[in-house]
Amino acid sequence: MEFTLTLRDRTRIRPFFLNPSISNLFSALSIALMTPLAIKNLFFGKYVLSLLILLFIVAIITRMLAIKAGKEAQLTGVVVLVLMVATNLASIHYLGLYGVFWIYPSAIVCFFLLPRATANLFALSLTGLTAAMSWPMLDHQIVIRLVASAGLTILFLNVAVGVISSQETRLIKQSLLDPLTGVFNRRHMETCLRDATDQFSDGGQTATLLLIDIDNFKSINDRFGHTTGDAVICEVADLLMQNSAGTAPLFRLGGEEFILLLDKSDSKTAMLRAEKLRRIIERADILTGRPVSVSIGVAEVRADQSTSHWIRDADKALYLAKNSGRNQVRCA
Repeated sequence: MEFTLTLRDRTRIRPFFLNPSISNLFSALSIALMTPLAIKNLFFGKYVLSLLILLFIVAIITRMLAIKAGKEAQLTGVVVLVLMVATNLASIHYLGLYGVFWIYPSAIVCFFLLPRATANLFALSLTGLTAAMSWPMLDHQIVIRLVASAGLTILFLNVAVGVISSQETRLIKQSLLDPLTGVFNRRHMETCLRDATDQFSDGGQTATLLLIDIDNFKSINDRFGHTTGDAVICEVADLLMQNSAGTAPLFRLGGEEFILLLDKSDSKTAMLRAEKLRRIIERADILTGRPVSVSIGVAEVRADQSTSHWIRDADKALYLAKNSGRNQVRCA
């Protein structure tokens, strides 16, 4: 099953370059390093360079506060990099060869501020501008070596960021997904349900959950074995995922039970959705020689309701479906 995240999940889970701890560390180091340089250049009459460094520091602080507040920080990251490029070019203008060496830490900074593709664009642009500005001022052999070494630095940064991103994705999967089915796990479910109840309390945005249980699952395990039972659970999970169109997160509550969270759906709409899913499972060829069906309990979120009470309402509806003969949908 392909690993996908809902919009809410992507908003909650930030990549490493938007991690508040990394942002704070980067900001602290940058401010500690750049502030004395701004003062020094101001003292020696390099006012433009000093002003650019000060604006760079202000942009870093603004970005740090945006990340801390949970706001979109990509725009401020671009502003920081634009100011950084301008500061680099001003350093070359004032300092010549000594200003050129700032290209290496600047390339690293690019990958700590923006996504990989945008960081590459800035790093390569900085390398090209530095080479163009240095060519008339420095020995051409030095400029060629500068471009080659900067290119290798950018290449190694891409390798490092690729490894970090791969490990980050792996850890996210381990923390959010059920290892058997690949759908979201119970811990992530509790977070998402809490978000849904908060959104209903704050803005009245309705949500409905479907509590889905595989009928007579114990007899499937007893007759065919636990390996087949696990395969049935996975097949049902796949069908639910395929027919939720990626818009509704699916969670494994435990055992043979799943929860599907429908944002901006009332109980009437959710009942239609649940009935469609029930028919899909009923008609699917999941287990040879044995029909597989599900019962579904539907519960719409209510005012001042905890997540546990919301699930309890759905469980009561599921109990009605089971007692009415199974393979049915009932609403709380």
